[in-house]
Amino acid sequence: MKTSLSVCSVVLILVSGFLLADDEKPNGAAKAKAQTASRKAFINGEGPGWKPLSLADFENVNCDKNTWQEKDGTIYCTGKPVGVTRSKKTYENFELVAEWRHMKPAGNSGIFLWAPDASFTGLKPGQLPRGGIEVQVLDLEYETRYEKKNGKKSDWFTSHGDVFPVGTSKMKPFAPVSKNGRRSFPSKRLTLGVEKWNHYYVRAINGEVRLWVNGEEVSGGSNCQPAAGFMALESEGSPVEFRNLRIRELPGSGIAKAVAAAEKAATRKIAAAKAVSAKKAATQIAKAKTAAEKAAALKVTAAEKAAAVKVAAAEKTAAAQVAAVKAAVKKAKAAAVKKAKAAAEKAAAEKAAAEAAAAAEKKKNRVLKTVARPLAGLAKALGGLFD
Repeated sequence: MKTSLSVCSVVLILVSGFLLADDEKPNGAAKAKAQTASRKAFINGEGPGWKPLSLADFENVNCDKNTWQEKDGTIYCTGKPVGVTRSKKTYENFELVAEWRHMKPAGNSGIFLWAPDASFTGLKPGQLPRGGIEVQVLDLEYETRYEKKNGKKSDWFTSHGDVFPVGTSKMKPFAPVSKNGRRSFPSKRLTLGVEKWNHYYVRAINGEVRLWVNGEEVSGGSNCQPAAGFMALESEGSPVEFRNLRIRELPGSGIAKAVAAAEKAATRKIAAAKAVSAKKAATQIAKAKTAAEKAAALKVTAAEKAAAVKVAAAEKTAAAQVAAVKAAVKKAKAAAVKKAKAAAEKAAAEKAAAEAAAAAEKKKNRVLKTVARPLAGLAKALGGLFD
């Protein structure tokens, strides 16, 4: 396997133009020229073994449904929310070609390599993978704005093709290295600005990553761990476009296949465990439901008995209150009748007395009238005597 890998690697390097002829031994200026030439290679992803990649080769992890779209061979990303779309398969040794451009100043994005499955587990919108080797895709204005804001050049990132490990992944960066020792800074600044297409060529072989920006090798790293896993495209706040994504898989140790098989087996085990857990949970729920129903029935019975006792007591109390009210009403009614009778009797007596007084007055008036007439005649007669 090692022999065939070496042969394939040599053939690959020769085809790509990365080795000088065996009989050429450059010295001085010739050596410097040869080294510069060896760093240049514009690989377009055409030839035996190369395959195109489309959005159909990826699956959305934690972005919105419309974050990633594809039309006429170009993959469009809105940049919102922050997240990734992940390759459907894992890769170990491969070459990758990609063209990209940012559509707004200071845009941010990236291409993840060798990201383990666990780095995607439970990712929510706004989060990025917790592992993998990132090949930075950053617009020039991002770095410019940082410099204006802080009054100094950045010592921990650039806009020209940084390569660095993310989260749990590890990598020994090629020089020049960022101040924090994590990133491989580009040896040349070749990235083009907003709305201009940039060309990336990436070699990821046996734990080593090398990046060519617009035809020249600029950065990379070795001793990557893990050196097999998923690829992912990053959405990070600003619209970005990708096109001409092409990949050529190369012979490897089989780690990627082993990882895929292990993940598949783990998925099956998890599914089986979930099924068993679901069955146990269903049984426990059924038991709990039965126990709850029984307890509820007992509570209902006890409540009904207590309620019956309370109702009986309330009915007794109410009956006593009704009897008392009835007695009070009866007593009040009797008193009212008695009072009314007394009032009626008094009124009758007063009426009889008034009637008697009126009769006496009438009789008196008749007597007076009877006496008054003779007296009046007498008075008249006596008056005539004195005349």
